[in-house]
Amino acid sequence: MKRFLIRLALFLTVFPALLFLVFWDLYFHLPVVLLVVLASVIGASEMSRILEVRGFPVNRFFTPVLGALFPILSYLEIWQILTTAQSLTVIALMILVLFSRYVFAQRTLSIHNIVLKVTGNLSILFYPSFFSYFIIRLTAYQESSWYLLVFLLVTFGNDAMAYAVGNLLGKKGVLKVSPNKSLAGFAGGFLVSVAILAGMSLWRPDLFPRWEGALVFGSLVGIAAIFGDLFESALKRSANIKDSGSVIPGRGGMLDSIDSLLFAAPVYYLYLEMIASKL
Repeated sequence: MKRFLIRLALFLTVFPALLFLVFWDLYFHLPVVLLVVLASVIGASEMSRILEVRGFPVNRFFTPVLGALFPILSYLEIWQILTTAQSLTVIALMILVLFSRYVFAQRTLSIHNIVLKVTGNLSILFYPSFFSYFIIRLTAYQESSWYLLVFLLVTFGNDAMAYAVGNLLGKKGVLKVSPNKSLAGFAGGFLVSVAILAGMSLWRPDLFPRWEGALVFGSLVGIAAIFGDLFESALKRSANIKDSGSVIPGRGGMLDSIDSLLFAAPVYYLYLEMIASKL
């Protein structure tokens, strides 16, 4: 009960602040971009901790760079400072640096250890950094404030309803990676995602044309959000830790709060790209 009240208080204070930032369209939502970059850097630090617990050595110097890289490149693309091809080149050079470090490694370093270190660093580069790239891309649209708002509602609504329904109807787990989460909770969260996106299509067909498509992608975004939550739960369970961190009261770490957003972002972005040609 105490945890629920803390999460409720957090929602009532943080969500209005997020709404303000979402509708403060300053330099392609620079405040939102900075918040996403910060979240990605903190998430990368938490990911490195999880990896180290499981025996994957990571370079702490590179961790914040890897966490910030994709969202920063995404923002530079929006400003047309970089092209997508140039961004890919930057990523390739970063991977080249990560690989080349082992040229100077000690001679006794085994291929097993090299693979562990490379895998650990690449994992941080792609989770959460790569998925954060698509959240930044949402700021490029003409009606970006509305698209960002709906994205937050679809993902956070999914998470909140899954938590509420799961606590209300019981916590009988259906998956080993997340035994405290119930099938009823997943269903509740999924239905909220579908209802919000389909409802927005009926209310604002100028922004979300064709309610059938909104219904389909509402389902896909809802499923992606659930899998994002389950993936992060699997990471924590494999490392035998309860939370990825402690930066957010009542929720735990940054990854605990953005896991659903990370997986839902590329699906939601694909939906916007598909409807953009029809607007």
